[in-house]
Formats: sequence, structure tokens, C-alpha cells
Amino acid sequence: MNERIIKTQQKKRISKAVTSYWIGLTTLVSISGVFGLISTIFVSFVEPAAGGSGIPEVKCYLNGVKVPRLIRFKTLICKAFGVIFSVGSGLCAGREGPMVHLGAAAAAGLCQGKSTSFPCIDVNILRPFRNDKMKRDYITGGVAAGIAGAFGAPIAGVLFSMEEVASFWNQHLTWRNLFCTITTITVVNTLMSGLKEGGTFGLFSEPQLVVLGSFESQINKGYNLSQFPIFALIGIFGGLTGSLFIAFNKRVTILRRKFILKRSPIVWAIEAVLFTCLTAAIAYVLSMTEGVFHCVDISYSSDNDLKRFAFHCPEGTFNDMSSLFYTPSEDAIKNLLHVNSGYSYQTLILFFVTYFILLSLSFGIAVPSGLFIPSLIMGSCMGRLIGQFAQYLLPDVVGIDPGTFALLGAASVLGGVMRLTISLTVILMEGTSRLLSLFLVGLVAAVFHHLFTHHCRHQRGCVRSSDRLHSDHRQVGWRHL
Repeated sequence: MNERIIKTQQKKRISKAVTSYWIGLTTLVSISGVFGLISTIFVSFVEPAAGGSGIPEVKCYLNGVKVPRLIRFKTLICKAFGVIFSVGSGLCAGREGPMVHLGAAAAAGLCQGKSTSFPCIDVNILRPFRNDKMKRDYITGGVAAGIAGAFGAPIAGVLFSMEEVASFWNQHLTWRNLFCTITTITVVNTLMSGLKEGGTFGLFSEPQLVVLGSFESQINKGYNLSQFPIFALIGIFGGLTGSLFIAFNKRVTILRRKFILKRSPIVWAIEAVLFTCLTAAIAYVLSMTEGVFHCVDISYSSDNDLKRFAFHCPEGTFNDMSSLFYTPSEDAIKNLLHVNSGYSYQTLILFFVTYFILLSLSFGIAVPSGLFIPSLIMGSCMGRLIGQFAQYLLPDVVGIDPGTFALLGAASVLGGVMRLTISLTVILMEGTSRLLSLFLVGLVAAVFHHLFTHHCRHQRGCVRSSDRLHSDHRQVGWRHL
């Protein structure tokens, strides 16, 4: 009799657990789908020019290609609200790329003193700035401001606009852009310091939107010459990862243009919602299925303020997989950088492969999204995997820290995807003094990327070029990606 009661209770517990599992999955997928739908409405039905990161189009504009509706006020509004919901939906998307587009659009509108969306606005005092040269220079400053506001790095913003987007440069533009970026981070710091809980306006306690955390403990360990081959290896893997991503995404983009983007905007919206729901479902299954995730002791972390989730884990531990999928992207990166040990090889490999595939498939759907943070997440995961493996093979070598290797991996993959070296190094120097190692992995990644494929922006520009050159100003948009 007792055995029968025990079996009955076990069946009830299993049934309740299964029911809770499916209720949680349905709820998460539904919420993510609604957020994805709102985001894609801004792009599919309101303003197609607000889709993607906007950096390739801004680069084209600054090089003499007039991209219709790129810097309109309507595009700016759709981009700003669309990226909020695309990031909130859980898609593999970043907000830093769209911030560059937002900065360019804001700069173009402010320097002209008028708007086609609001004909009643016409500031006559700004008439001397209404020429192509001044407009181009102000857009360059807007690009620099977007990077500076996102990463709290004014010099990196100037270097990014010089290295990545601008074809015309002079000495006056350098100091003007630097003044613009310093003003940007001052405003961001002032607002964020006051808007956070218990904050005070003007305290300047929030220097940037993306905070990688302090690396003082890692810096104290130092590194020696014997680790440089490992740094170069990370750079090679980062370049190969970037090349593979671009090649894969190019094939997906060609198929998307052939079967999706030449159809009705309703089809674009359906595709975006389906990818959003698919991403949410995969993240839920990997994070909630026992045997897939692992419980990591919180004491392994060097930063106790990081956001984590303890789904199905005992007190004092956290779920490593859910802490990568469900925390904000910046916190996921910090978890990889500042947890001293505990991440399993299975979790790192499975997360890296899954995130790579999802990003390759979803980058290009009709929502505002960027590549900066997703590239940093992939790179951090890859670098940490290499760091933990090197620490296991070389236990006697001083200075092998998985968190530091995760930072180098982030630099290598971002350099491999975007082929940035100087501005990338300056961006990631925030909070660390590892200039030499960061520059080494970024340079090696860019070189190996160049051996196998084109620049990420050039690749997408080539895919779009035939449609853009043969389309009138009413037709250019996501339909002709």
C-alpha cells in the first residue's frame, strides 16, 4: 500500500513539474513574440530604413551614396523604439550599432534646423550649415557620439568614425568630434547617475552603458611572454569565427532576399516573430532542462553584484546557462569575464554553438539590431573556453586567468567580424590595462578574417548593391535587402 502511495505521489510531482515546464515555456515564448512583433512593426510597416544596425547605410551615405530616408526624423523614432523591443524580446541583438545610426540621424537633423516630417520647423540661423560638406561632418560626429555614449569611450568614438565610416577627414574634424564625444558621455553620465535607484543627478557614477567591470585582480597576476602564442591563437580563432559568421550570414541573406524580402511586409513581420519565438524556446529548453545546465558556486565570482538566476539550483549557486541567456547582454559578458571558475566545458561549447547559429540566422530580419554586443558575447565565451583549457593544461604557468582570456576572446571575435583594431582596442581598454594583449588578438583576428572573407559591412553592402543601384527612391528599403 505504501509503495502504491509513493508511486502515486511521484506521478503527481512529475505531472506538476511537466505542466509547470510547459506553462513557463508558453509564457516566455508569448511575451518574446509580442515584443518581437512590436519591434518588427516599426520596421515592416512604418519605416523599413530603421531595420538592422544602420552602420552600413551610414557608411554608404558618408561615402557619397544617398540612401533614401536614412536620416529622417521618422527613421530615428522607429529605430529608437524598435531596438528597445528587439533587445527586450531576447533576440541575439545589440543596441550599440543602432545607437550609431541614431547619433547620425540626430546630428543630421540638428545641423539642418528643419525636418521634412515637420515642415513648420525652420531655424533660419542654421542656414549656413545646409550644405553637403557640413552635413557630412556633423553625421561623422553623430557616429562618434553613438559609440562614445554606448561604451563611455570618447577617444574610441573618434577613432571609430575615422577608422570605420569616414572617407574625408581633417584636423578640425578631429577636435570637433572629440568635443562632441566628451559632451555625450557627460550627458549620459549625468542622466544615468540620477535615473538609477538611489542615484543623484550630477554624481557621475555611471560612466557608460556597457560596463565590463574591474580587472584589478586579473591585472595583478600579470602575464609573461610564454602566453603570447595563446593570445595569437585566440586571435586566429576570432578571425576564423568572424569569417565563418559572415559567410554563413551572407548565404542566409541571399535566401532571405529571394524568398522573404521581395514579398509583402506581413511576411517580414511573420519571419521576425518566428525567429523571436524560436530564440526564446531554445534558450528556455537549454536553461531549464536538467543535465544541460550546471550549478556554479557564487563564491567563484569576483563580482557579487552581477545578475544571475538560480533556476533548479540550490541556494548559494546559480544556473550557468540561464545566466548567459536571460540576463542582459552586458551582464552575460561580465559573468564570463568575472567568474573565476565553475563554467563547464559543455555549457560554454553548447552556448557558443547555439548563439552562433541563432545570430547567423536572425541578423538581417526586419528589426533594429546590432552586432557589437553579440560579437562580444560569442568572443567572451570562446576566450573563456580557451582560457579554462589552457589553465587545465598549464597549471604551473603564472597569469592564466579565464576571465582575462574571455576579454581577449571578445576582442578577437569583434575584430574578426568587423575588422576593427585601433578603436576596438581603445573600447575594451576601459577597466583594464592590457593594451598589448588586446591589440595583438585584435590585429591577428583582422588579418585572418581578411584571408577568408570580406569586411562584414562590405559583405552586406555587396549583397544589397544590385537592388539599391536599380531601385528608385520609393523602392529602396528592406524589401530590396
